[in-house]
Amino acid sequence: MWLEFMTKWLGGRAARRMGTGVLIVSMAMATGAASAKVIVCPPSIAPQPNIQARVMALKDIQALPNKPDPKVEGLVVVTEGYLIRAISIRPTVSRCGARVERSYRLRLLPKKPSSLKGRFSFRHAVVATVPARLVEGRVDANGAPIALVGKRVRLSGMLTFAATSKEKLNKTQGTLWELVAVSHITSCPTGACPATGP
Repeated sequence: MWLEFMTKWLGGRAARRMGTGVLIVSMAMATGAASAKVIVCPPSIAPQPNIQARVMALKDIQALPNKPDPKVEGLVVVTEGYLIRAISIRPTVSRCGARVERSYRLRLLPKKPSSLKGRFSFRHAVVATVPARLVEGRVDANGAPIALVGKRVRLSGMLTFAATSKEKLNKTQGTLWELVAVSHITSCPTGACPATGP
């Protein structure tokens, strides 16, 4: 109807071209709006509740080949290491509109380094993303805050291959395998974690 009106009103080929162009643009906009509605957001990263965590040494995580492996991806592990750095990540809003919880990016090593400021340490670290609620607000029996950086910790999380971190490999981390969806973190102030617990 729009094309017929434009042809009668203006007449000629120019009117037909113009009317056809408007029709095409209108259809493209309608199609784009329709396709935007059917975008499906990916499920949140979280381990299955009934999966038994596997004990894995931090040095074994460091030794994993830096390539995707379906046998390793999503594996829930319990590991220990020295926390050499914790960087706070501000909450953001994902493309799907969900608010991302504030968290910390931890860097861990199997053994305590001689200096926490050395670049050598960061180049070999394993990265773990931990919800802020698991790190902040910790106090000891006397009510004094517990500083986790520089201490040995035990944590439970899910292994995932972070392909987007390639530029950080051998600079600020030693492997592309990272721990996400961390559900437990325990401080081991004596340098030895307890025999039981997550």
